[in-house]
Amino acid sequence: MTPVRSLLIAVILICAAAPSALAGPPFMTDDPEPVDFRQSEYYVFSSFDRTLDGYGVAGPAFEFNYGAAPTYTCT
Repeated sequence: MTPVRSLLIAVILICAAAPSALAGPPFMTDDPEPVDFRQSEYYVFSSFDRTLDGYGVAGPAFEFNYGAAPTYTCT
C-alpha cells in the first residue's frame, strides 16, 4: 500500500469519526453550568498531595470563565 493511499484511508476514517466527537448534553465537565452572557467568574485554587513516596504541589492556580456568547436552548 502506498503512503498516499494510506494517508487517504486515514483521512476518510478520521472524517467518518468526527460527527461522533461533537459534545452535547449530557457531557461531563467540572462545571456543567455555562456562564451567563457577558458575565464572568474566577477561581483561585491550589492542591497538595502527599504519599509515602513523596508529595506534589500544584498552584496557586487561576481559572477565569467569561460568557462570550449567548446560550440557546432547543425546545
